[in-house]
Amino acid sequence: MTPTSPGALVCERSLLPRDLPSDLLDCLPDGCATSVYFAHPASEIEIVGEGVAAEIRADGPDRFAHAAASARALFGELALSGSGPAPLLVGGFGFADDRPTDPRWEGMPALRFVLPERLWIRTGGETWLVRTRVSEPARADEFRAPPGDDVAAGRARRPLAGSGAASSARVAWIDGVRGAIAAIASGPLRKIVLARSCESATTATARSTVRRLRDGRAECVSFWVQHGGASFVGSSPEVLARVTDGAIEATALAGSAPRGRRAANDEARARQLLVCPKNRGEHAFVADDVRRALGSVCDEVDERPIEVRSYPEAFHLATPFRGTLLAGLGLLDAARALHPTSAVCGAPREEARSMIAAVEPERGWYAGGVGWMDASGQGTLAVALRCGLFRRGAVTLWAGAGIVHDSDPATEYDETEIKMQAMRRALAEPEPSENAAHAV
Repeated sequence: MTPTSPGALVCERSLLPRDLPSDLLDCLPDGCATSVYFAHPASEIEIVGEGVAAEIRADGPDRFAHAAASARALFGELALSGSGPAPLLVGGFGFADDRPTDPRWEGMPALRFVLPERLWIRTGGETWLVRTRVSEPARADEFRAPPGDDVAAGRARRPLAGSGAASSARVAWIDGVRGAIAAIASGPLRKIVLARSCESATTATARSTVRRLRDGRAECVSFWVQHGGASFVGSSPEVLARVTDGAIEATALAGSAPRGRRAANDEARARQLLVCPKNRGEHAFVADDVRRALGSVCDEVDERPIEVRSYPEAFHLATPFRGTLLAGLGLLDAARALHPTSAVCGAPREEARSMIAAVEPERGWYAGGVGWMDASGQGTLAVALRCGLFRRGAVTLWAGAGIVHDSDPATEYDETEIKMQAMRRALAEPEPSENAAHAV
C-alpha cells in the first residue's frame, strides 16, 4: 500500500538568538494536542516538536519496514529553505507489534512518528527553529503505513502461576516470578523480563516532571511524548540504537545493583556487580542478542569489554557495540533487528514475547522506543524505561526485572522498586511555580 501524499511540504529553517529561549521546554504552550520533547544533556542535544505537519503510523509485525518506506516517501516531499539542521521525524513505538487496546494509550499506536509544524533543535550551543507547512492545504496531511491486524479489545490474559486478585501486588508479582523460574527450568525459555506497573493520583505535571528528570539525569535520554490527553514521560539509561553517517552504536544493558549510600559502599557494589555470576549470566543473553541483531544489518561489528555504568538509582552492566550499517539501511532498519532485546523481553525472543503477552497487562509504549531521525536514517532511539503515563490526574509507572534460573523473587521485586524511584523522586518534589509557556 502506498502512503497518502500530503502535497508539497515546505521546511523553513532559521537560527534563533543564543539567549532565546533559555529553556526549550518553555517553547511548548499549555494544552497543545501533540508535542514531543527529548533531551540528552551529556551529548548536548535538546529537541522540541509541536503540532503535526505530517505523520507516520504503522501496526503489525512489519511496522518498522512500513515506517521506513513511508519516511523515505515523506522526506522526498520536503522542500527546504534556509540553512541549518535537517528536519526530523520525532515519536516512538510500543513494545508489541499491535496497537494497544487500553484506552489510556489513545493516540499512541504501535508506531507513530510526526513531522512537527514547529521543531526546535538545540545542539552545539545553537538553537534552530524548523517550521514545516503544507504548500497545498487542501491535500491530505498524513502519511500512513499499512495497518496490521488489530488486537481484539479486552484480550484475556492468563495470570502468572500463583497470582490472584486477593493477593497484594508484591505477593502476586513474586509468585509470578516463581512461575517464570519454573517455566525456565522446563525449557526452552532461558530468560524473561517481567514488568509491573502501579497507578496513583498525582498533582505533578508532565512538563515539570521531565524538567526534573532532565536536570538530574544528564547521562540519560529524558523524554515527553504527548498526544491528546496522554503524556508519556521518562528518562532512559538505555539507547537502543544511534546512527551517525552510516555508523551504528548500540549497548547491551542488563544486570543491575542498587547504589550505596556511602562512597565506599557504592564502589564496593559496583565491583561486586562486575563479578556477580547471576548478573553476568543475565547480561550475556542481552550481549549475545545485540551482537546477533547487529550482525544482520552491519558489514562489521566491534565490541568493547563489559563495564559498569552508574545512574542515580542503580549500577548496570554494559557492553558497547559499534558497527557499519549495510548500504541503504537506517535507524528504523536497526530498530527492526534489535527490538525487543533480551534486556526488555527475554531469550529466546519469541518464547519470551509469547509468555509476556499471556501473563502481563498491555505494556503500551513502556519498553518500546522513543527518539528522532532525519531523511538519511540518522538519529537516536532510546528504550522507553524509567517512565510513566500521565492521564487525567493519574500517573502509571512501569519497571521490569530480568528473570533467569537462579533469580531470587524478592530481590527482583526490590529491583523494580529501585527503578521506579527515578520517576517517584521527580513526582514527589514540590511543584515549582511555572509561568505560562511562551512559544517562539
